Amino acid sequence: MRLAVMSILSSRSFGCLWAGVGEAGERIRVKSDEPVWPVVGEVYDVEGAEEAFEDSWGRRHRQISGARLTRIRASGRLLVPWLRQLPGVGETRATRLLERFGNDLLDVLSDPARVGEVADALDPERQALAARLAIALQVAYAKQACVERDKMSEGHFYARLEEVGVADRTAARSLWRLLGNDAWERLCQRPYTAAVVIPWERADHLGQRLLSAATGTLDLRRHPDRLAGACDSVIRDLLRQGDTAADPDEFRRRLSNKAVSAKEALKTGLERRRVLAFQDLIVAPGAAYLEGEIYRHIQRLRAASAPYSLATDDRAEKAIETAERTTGLVLTGEQRTAVRVLLHQGVGLLQGGAGTGKTTSMRVLVAACNIMGRRVEPAALSGKAALKLAQASQFDALTIAQVIERLKLRDELEAEGRLSSNDDYLRGENGLPLKRLPRLTSDTTLLLDEASMVDIASLHRLLGRLPDGGGLILVGDFSQLPPVGIGQVYHDLVEARHGVVELTQILRQADGNPLLAVAAAIRHGQVPLLPKFTGAATGVQFQECTLKGVADQLRVVRHRLVQETFEDDLLVLSARKTTAGSVCHGEMSRRQTEGAEGVRLGPLCVWVSIGDPVMMGVNHYKYGLANGQLGRVTSINPVQIQWDGSDHSFEVNEDYRGDVVSAWAITCHKSQGSEARRVIIALDSKRMLTRQWLYTAVTRAQEQAVLVGPGELFNLAIQQIAMRTTLLSRLCQHK
Repeated sequence: MRLAVMSILSSRSFGCLWAGVGEAGERIRVKSDEPVWPVVGEVYDVEGAEEAFEDSWGRRHRQISGARLTRIRASGRLLVPWLRQLPGVGETRATRLLERFGNDLLDVLSDPARVGEVADALDPERQALAARLAIALQVAYAKQACVERDKMSEGHFYARLEEVGVADRTAARSLWRLLGNDAWERLCQRPYTAAVVIPWERADHLGQRLLSAATGTLDLRRHPDRLAGACDSVIRDLLRQGDTAADPDEFRRRLSNKAVSAKEALKTGLERRRVLAFQDLIVAPGAAYLEGEIYRHIQRLRAASAPYSLATDDRAEKAIETAERTTGLVLTGEQRTAVRVLLHQGVGLLQGGAGTGKTTSMRVLVAACNIMGRRVEPAALSGKAALKLAQASQFDALTIAQVIERLKLRDELEAEGRLSSNDDYLRGENGLPLKRLPRLTSDTTLLLDEASMVDIASLHRLLGRLPDGGGLILVGDFSQLPPVGIGQVYHDLVEARHGVVELTQILRQADGNPLLAVAAAIRHGQVPLLPKFTGAATGVQFQECTLKGVADQLRVVRHRLVQETFEDDLLVLSARKTTAGSVCHGEMSRRQTEGAEGVRLGPLCVWVSIGDPVMMGVNHYKYGLANGQLGRVTSINPVQIQWDGSDHSFEVNEDYRGDVVSAWAITCHKSQGSEARRVIIALDSKRMLTRQWLYTAVTRAQEQAVLVGPGELFNLAIQQIAMRTTLLSRLCQHK
């Protein structure tokens, strides 16, 4: 069926949901598992099973589920959804164009000589306006035509891949992004390019088919292209688990698993520079570049004028004393030493476990920097971490992505003469500030909180913009989870012990709560003896159950705590998304059984009622919402949510409605930067549970943590340490 996109209900990396219209005007919803990001006005050939869908109001709709989508060129009536969303056109003028030109509309929009006819059809009574609209419309269509040509080429590429056995559309899209418009020709020239994006078995099958057709050779086991492709595949495997390098023996072992000669393959990979050798490591070329640049920038910042290289300790001490009075905080001796050392570092790291006062130290450090004439630009990787940093530390903090985006915007505005180099805000026509624009100058100290989460790509983008004389301070906890992306910059720099100051004295909850003592034991690889869960308490307790029974027991523990304490300050964490989803589904079913009135928000939050916990799944900076930000539903007609950090509720906007996630339970990775009075932790995966994971989960709790699962998984998690092999760790050894 051929459908034009009318509106987007949800568009995510794992699928999309949109409303479409057919050539006869029929309205149909399309639900696809493909990672497609449709745009209003695009036209797709849709394949899939049609079914009836009933919304929360009892209305029935036609829906195609599990659809395969192929982008095609818009024509005839299916061009109307694209036309009507253009500024100044709308439904009425789009209909006029179709009635006037019919199937010739595409030819008319493509011909600059017929702009007068377009204007006359758009609005014959307002000729000046119609002329401007006609020109804008033809320009817009020219751009749309270019996009459609690219999409058509992409569709042909997918069809060719299917002919040779690659039906995975996600892998096909990855290859398209890698190879570009001449993708098929490029792939035929280098058949094993696919090894960097799809599993080796499929990449090898595709590579041998294309290579055999090109060379006429049947036995390709020792062909150099295949051997180099095996190296690409091993690099892919390493990067997927966060490593940027491997020991040569480990690399050869992985090559042997690809059914190639490990010795010959590694030799070929090195000759063709598909892999690089550095000391005792085999490294990924792209990651090696990023880590090498990060190391160079760090050395550059350290070698350049340090922030206070000419300042005396007496001056720094006076600045700290003034900062304490300004903030109303009093540092411990350990914190005071840490702040004083960081004031003299070009690149410094503030390392500390949970409850050691990193936030307090940061607040005084920022104030002291300002007193000594330096600007501080605070940021964190995730939106949730940036929000927490801003709330707790009382200074404006952005995400790393926001900093990079706004630095680029500043460059553009300054180049256009619309912003001075000293202006910190983008202002509206009335002169009021609309958006803060960061500046990274030689007198700026860039402060990154939750730095253990920062991957090499993000840090590389930032450090390249920090000039000589600028300072970098990374704040984090070495024992927490490494980044979701590749590398572990913070962990590597802490292990190198250059410019590191550590807080060891536990200050938070110093009233005797054993929770942080348990966290400290886990951090040091010790297995603490935990009491059985009996209800609301302080410290860490254990609820024993089988692995299959984890989701049910999570709900039992949650229900018990809700009866005895405050539901608003309760967090349920899991390792696996399926566990979190099971808990969410169970709690939504319970609420419906109890007779609560609810509505559907979208595919990620199929039913909510007043009081239900939700989470924002992606960043929506336009609305001040951050990925991982938690909230509670306060109204369902219309749907309103009070988000963390706000003292009032906001009506849910259609722009982000499909990105709101049910949050009866969330994964531990999503919780980084969050805290709650009581946290329930699912021990639900033998593979994913590590000491860092467990420590991160327990330290999300302020008063009580309850572990739910098999006792052997608790012991196993403490024994398992997530280890990454990186080039940066070797570079730092030669500081």
